[in-house]
Amino acid sequence: MITIPVDGRLQTTLAAVHETAIIRAEDGTVLGYFSPARLPAAHDLARVLTNVNVDELRRRKAATGKWQTTDQVLDRMRETKP
Repeated sequence: MITIPVDGRLQTTLAAVHETAIIRAEDGTVLGYFSPARLPAAHDLARVLTNVNVDELRRRKAATGKWQTTDQVLDRMRETKP
């Protein structure tokens, strides 16, 4: 993850935010998202979001074939345990 320094004006704006926010350019283009560090899960959220491979999620969503629930996989693992 990179660090982006902000000027005093933007720092004041971001310090007033109390929930996850969408950051938009003046033309409405989404630039990104901001989650204040004071939120309980902010650090965990940032860590998860920086490690998500969107292409892999799309590939899995588009995949056809048989899926199994977590319980089915665990049952199968228990059956094959020596």
